[in-house]
Amino acid sequence: LGFGLVPAWDKVEAYITNPRQGFSLEDLKFACEVRSVDGYTSVGKEYILSIPFRSGGKIKGFLFRSINPDTQPKYIVNKNLDRKTSFFNISTGYEAKTLIVMEGELDALTATSKGISGAVAIGGAYLSGERRAQICDAFNRNVQKITLCLDLDKDKDGNPDYAKRFNANRRSIISILDIKPDFKKLYVAEFPKPCDPDEFIREMGSESFLRILSSAKPWWQYLSDNITKF
Repeated sequence: LGFGLVPAWDKVEAYITNPRQGFSLEDLKFACEVRSVDGYTSVGKEYILSIPFRSGGKIKGFLFRSINPDTQPKYIVNKNLDRKTSFFNISTGYEAKTLIVMEGELDALTATSKGISGAVAIGGAYLSGERRAQICDAFNRNVQKITLCLDLDKDKDGNPDYAKRFNANRRSIISILDIKPDFKKLYVAEFPKPCDPDEFIREMGSESFLRILSSAKPWWQYLSDNITKF
């Protein structure tokens, strides 16, 4: 169960309980029970893509991502997996000290696979509350630049929900500056239509995504441009 596809849960059970593996179904349930209305058996049905969540070189647990873009939530995860203490995909040896903060783990992996450095995921819509630990961890690593590049969703009428994205970005900006008020290199990237980074890169290509990043606004300009609208 590394990064890859889970075609059906019964195949996972057969693989894990193979005598060569030496595990039981109880071991599997303990390791891979996930948050879902349908229970952990949703893995291999709607949720087919498995993503190991690593920290310090060890696997802390698994996320399972639906390959159907209309399925909500997009991810289901191990019940005991803590995703809020450090950014997903952040590297201890990362030298550029620049982070591109995205929502989903698949967003960060897709960007990284296209050679885009510093792509990390928060596993949520904004940086606030318990996820402040992720910010502290980043500053402890001497991160010097952060670009927020979070999903632009649709509203109930199918239009871009700019107000929701602005409010979430504003909360993230406040959380970051509350921890480090003198932090200057904080930017906000905006998508031209509802999508997430994974969808945008696959549809438009990495060069178009890099242009989105290069046009990111300083946090104060982003707030100034939008605060009277929402």
